[in-house]
Amino acid sequence: RVVFDGYCHRVVKKHGMAPGLAVSRSLGDTMAHDVCGVSDVPEVLEKAVTSQDRAVLVCSDGIWEVMSPEEAADIVGEFGPDQAMQAARKLADKAVDRWLCGTNGQMTDDVTVVLAWLHACTSSPRSRTETCSTGAPSIDSTDYCDRARACTEDSMG
Repeated sequence: RVVFDGYCHRVVKKHGMAPGLAVSRSLGDTMAHDVCGVSDVPEVLEKAVTSQDRAVLVCSDGIWEVMSPEEAADIVGEFGPDQAMQAARKLADKAVDRWLCGTNGQMTDDVTVVLAWLHACTSSPRSRTETCSTGAPSIDSTDYCDRARACTEDSMG
């Protein structure tokens, strides 16, 4: 069943509120579209890659709800193409820290980072793309983002 928790719509168990899955689209899943009301049509964006583009970051909302794309790019930009795993781990760890700070240590959202370096000067293709992920319980509070942002502001000065 789909419920609005004050923050977003979530798919939850038939007779409960947890676990809750925030879903906006389910690629190719016409049944979820028909039964649950999620979109089965992907959102597609094409962008020409230029020499100015250094990396591609594909992250779960657990990253984007506690930091801006610019900050995420700055964090991974501290690393080179041969340090993709370290860059992804630092980004994921920073997001988890903010979730914990914003929820008084109670929870984090799922935090997943996929980092692919472009134009890498490395002989190992495997080192150009790395993934790291953490799992956590779903969120009950709607003000965790505000608290996480406050933690960010406190840590920045």
